[in-house]
Amino acid sequence: MRVPIPDFDKVETGFEPLPPNTYEAIITGCVQGLSSQKKTPQIDWEFTIQGPTHSGRKLFQHTFLAANSVFTTKRLVVGCGAPFSADGFNTEDCLGKRASIVVGQKPNNMDSSRIDNVIEKITPIS
Repeated sequence: MRVPIPDFDKVETGFEPLPPNTYEAIITGCVQGLSSQKKTPQIDWEFTIQGPTHSGRKLFQHTFLAANSVFTTKRLVVGCGAPFSADGFNTEDCLGKRASIVVGQKPNNMDSSRIDNVIEKITPIS
């Protein structure tokens, strides 16, 4: 059976990390849940890279909601330019926001032979 897939020769065969660089991205997803190890509340964010290179690639960021680490969530909300108030923010206000993200690389926490991407900085794009 033939399976037609346009540009199949250009499809990547694995999750190779993106080269360190600054990319334009859109926040395309967020899910509130618990961290896998400590079971603390967190938000899992999905960023989709916009062209010209690596368009469509996904990057993921976890931010935390515990009092001692909620700054990670505020940094993302401010970085994407979403509104917030003294009593919080709405994740829906972050979805669809365009941002400039600085992407770096680091060894994987579980397997140091693998390299993962890390979002180092987020700046809103108007």
